[in-house]
Amino acid sequence: MNTAKRTLLSAAIAAALICCCSIKANAMVGGQESSNGTVNVPRTEAVDMYLMPTTDTVNTWHRVIRATSDGKFIAQVTAPDGTLMMEGTYSDAQCLVQHGRFTYFYGNGQVSAWGYYDMGVKTGTWLRFDVREPRAQHGNEAVASKK
Repeated sequence: MNTAKRTLLSAAIAAALICCCSIKANAMVGGQESSNGTVNVPRTEAVDMYLMPTTDTVNTWHRVIRATSDGKFIAQVTAPDGTLMMEGTYSDAQCLVQHGRFTYFYGNGQVSAWGYYDMGVKTGTWLRFDVREPRAQHGNEAVASKK
């Protein structure tokens, strides 16, 4: 075997070992295994107040994304002080297409609104709540279904 082939083979083996070791390490620190055997490691990214990824490091919100066993992605967004501001399900890993239930929160932790998306389109009735009267329904927003 010539030197180029040996070098290529060594690099491929090293890459495979690194990949296997990192998956094993993630599993050992509590990473959840999905149905296909891959390890589900949550990722965190900085987002702005419109939930768009940002490189700003001051007063940014954080979005933690984790994959579910059915191929969807659950995202939780927290304010700089750690308060949960939004939780929802996306159909894609980039979190561009909302699909499923979404709940939005006021800064005091009370629910401000919740409803469902179907492939990025609001569907059904969305409930909105007044921060001053958390038990009172502030208003319904009926959204036409695409079906």
